[in-house]
Amino acid sequence: MDSSYLIIALSLSVLVSYGFDLLSGRFKTPSVILLLGLGIGLRQLTDYLAIQVPYVTPALSTLGALGLILIVLEGSLDLELEPGNYGLLRRTSLMAFLTISLTTLVIATTLYLLLEETFYKCLINAIPFAVVSSAVVLPSVRNLTDGQRSFVVYESSFSDIMGVMVFNFVLMSQTSVLTASGPMFGS
Repeated sequence: MDSSYLIIALSLSVLVSYGFDLLSGRFKTPSVILLLGLGIGLRQLTDYLAIQVPYVTPALSTLGALGLILIVLEGSLDLELEPGNYGLLRRTSLMAFLTISLTTLVIATTLYLLLEETFYKCLINAIPFAVVSSAVVLPSVRNLTDGQRSFVVYESSFSDIMGVMVFNFVLMSQTSVLTASGPMFGS
């Protein structure tokens, strides 16, 4: 693949992202939702026209992990870790855990009852929907007070991190929780 195509594609994606950022303020919709819609639309178009886009799967995996790291880091740049914030850290981590746990169970149970699939498959599909993603939440906190903003940023960052950890843990535990915890604890 010629490097000029890669440079053009990256430049075009930055311009489209900037355009969606401008539109998101006007339509009161996070720009990441618009970008997801564009990605879904482009995928449907390339499938319909039978266009093969090379290196999509490895690129999306790498860019997704990098994007998650950048989103969490961007959200935490304005926050300071001080002894007075430990209560906030406890509350937000507990809230993130409860939100992910309860929402995942509700969605997984609903999918299980509607689709008649195994509960494991329903659980795997429910976890991404249960995560309160900071990519969606953080652009929406501009008009909140500092205390509310800190709570939302911490909670959504914890939700992102816990969501990835829980998803990977459940994905590894195809047979039981014990088989998944083995690599985590060195056995």
